[in-house]
Amino acid sequence: MKTLSLSLVAFLVASMAFAQAPKIPLLEHFTNTRCSRCPAGNANLFQVLDQNPDKLHHLTIHPSVPYNTCALYLANAPDNESRQNLYNIGSTPQAYLNGTRSGWGTSMLNQTQVDTAVAQTSPVSIQVAEAPKGPDSVEVTVTLTSWGDVPPGSYRLFAAVAEKNLQYNAPNSEMEHHNVLRKMLPSPPGLSVTVPAKGNSDTYTFTYYVDPSWAPSEMYTLAFLQDVGTLEVLNSGTRFDLNNTAIDDNDKLSQISVFPSLVSPATDATVRIQYPDIATQRSIEEIALLDHLGRIIQRWEGASLPTSIQMDDLSKGMYLLHFQTSQGVYSKKLLLQ
Repeated sequence: MKTLSLSLVAFLVASMAFAQAPKIPLLEHFTNTRCSRCPAGNANLFQVLDQNPDKLHHLTIHPSVPYNTCALYLANAPDNESRQNLYNIGSTPQAYLNGTRSGWGTSMLNQTQVDTAVAQTSPVSIQVAEAPKGPDSVEVTVTLTSWGDVPPGSYRLFAAVAEKNLQYNAPNSEMEHHNVLRKMLPSPPGLSVTVPAKGNSDTYTFTYYVDPSWAPSEMYTLAFLQDVGTLEVLNSGTRFDLNNTAIDDNDKLSQISVFPSLVSPATDATVRIQYPDIATQRSIEEIALLDHLGRIIQRWEGASLPTSIQMDDLSKGMYLLHFQTSQGVYSKKLLLQ
């Protein structure tokens, strides 16, 4: 498999002077399956998250408090404890947004906090690709790209393997558990990294074993870059993210129209692409269609860039359409019914 790379050698420093990447906020949610007050608080939190689909990354962590007999804590004690100790968590439920506590109890997150976090940008973008490696392993590739000046700090890269939807009849009567931390790559403390200089990118590769108790179809990796000194999370990323390119005054990639995003072969399996102008179309080096595991299904380069794509021979599910230029990658999500 060829992983899409960012070719930034020819990227002019002048054009990057004010470039920033979209920042996808990270919400770390601490709860406990034996905590009697957690269900009410969790329900309020998920109501806010449901009203803001695809705007935040959510990760559920099960600390040893108030009960160290919590089954989801015991299933992954070292990784849960690492995040618990980093924030000095003494009770549940509570949440941290980009490394700062956003609330606790029945008020862990509100719409104003979401709007403020979503409006932020970051000097670093994070791209994640995943591919099977053998019958029971997954290879994760994380690319950090600097679009602006990164402030000095003690940065660590974390790649959290999460289970998107977990059915478990907990002692506190909660049945559904979302984005549950199952393993931290490469280890609980994360990986100490030097953030690349502006205009450069670094790629890291990790592999994890899919435990038999996990649902393979629900597994994905959430990567984030954090300054463990200030606890600020600079950015986060998953393979599901739509937009990985930098933002500047001359950005035309975001004006590319891809429609429909919801594809039904029963009516029309053709996805159409409209470019804002010829210059934008010529700036695209490659277009790639990827499945939900990050595998490249089809690729077009140079003069062969399509204006339409047929999807009638593909399996149902989510796909990503990547547009690669010398300045970055822009992505559009497609759902085939």
